[in-house]
Amino acid sequence: MLQTLLQRPELSLAQKNEVGIEPDNLASLSCFKHVGFKEEGFDADGFMILTLEL
Repeated sequence: MLQTLLQRPELSLAQKNEVGIEPDNLASLSCFKHVGFKEEGFDADGFMILTLEL
């Protein structure tokens, strides 16, 4: 499902996608890492930031 979302035409102009995920949400972290997102650190609210360069 995530791979399908990333193929949407609306996202074709984006150069980078960024998501914030709670660090204890292991299922979401695994899913985003599986499609190529990389850990960038944490934001001010404690969410783990992952990015995908397009």
